[in-house]
Amino acid sequence: MAHVVVYLQRTTRGLHPASAAALCLAREVADARGAGVLSLCLGDAGAFDDRLLVEASRAGTDQVVFLGPEGIQKLFRR
Repeated sequence: MAHVVVYLQRTTRGLHPASAAALCLAREVADARGAGVLSLCLGDAGAFDDRLLVEASRAGTDQVVFLGPEGIQKLFRR
């Protein structure tokens, strides 16, 4: 299955508005092509990330992958 990948920016209040807009556009493209929407975000999926998950789901994402607090480079080195 194909995926449209969107990088999510976080703010102190949750999902950045530009990321929400990008998710809406990605959802339209994915629906037209029969694909899923995959979101990438910094974080460790802790308690503070619950709000981001709810907002991202409302905006159209199917899956959220948290890259850890340090980002993808640290995960890649593991």
